[in-house]
Amino acid sequence: MQAHPDPRGVLGALSNLLPDTVHLTRLEVRGRTVIIGGLADNAAGLMEMLGAQGGFRDVRAPAAISRDPVSGRESFTIEFKLADAEVAR
Repeated sequence: MQAHPDPRGVLGALSNLLPDTVHLTRLEVRGRTVIIGGLADNAAGLMEMLGAQGGFRDVRAPAAISRDPVSGRESFTIEFKLADAEVAR
């Protein structure tokens, strides 16, 4: 098992999963923990979608989801753990 996942692999996996309506402004990979932030039409739905993926576990929002006054979209921070090293390759 890879000790530190490749951030490019994590970004690639997220690019394939996230709908076009999600705009990421933050991607942080700390060991097997990933933190993403950005704007979405439905941040709670995004969390549910990520939680349903086999490669991600312990999906949570460490901060409150808020409405961005400029775009009207939801501003979010989501944290999760990589369950499978293959996700980040």
